[in-house]
Amino acid sequence: KYSSSTGTSDSTVFITGALALALESNPNLKPTWDNTDRSNCIQVVKTALMNSANPFEAQAIPHDDRYGYGALNTIGLIELLENIDDC
Repeated sequence: KYSSSTGTSDSTVFITGALALALESNPNLKPTWDNTDRSNCIQVVKTALMNSANPFEAQAIPHDDRYGYGALNTIGLIELLENIDDC
């Protein structure tokens, strides 16, 4: 059976999963434990997450109060991040 739901509580789980897959496919973007400043990587990942979303027809571009940046596109996110060597 399939169902659908909306809301930030539901979307948090999906975003977390997508980020885990993206960071697993590109370990360069993961935080380090040696006090190396990787804060720019966080912005790179956030920007890729926003840019990879598929906008809804009714939403304002780029961000909409109801629809956010659009539908999650995990494959698009991974593809945007796959060529980032150093941030």
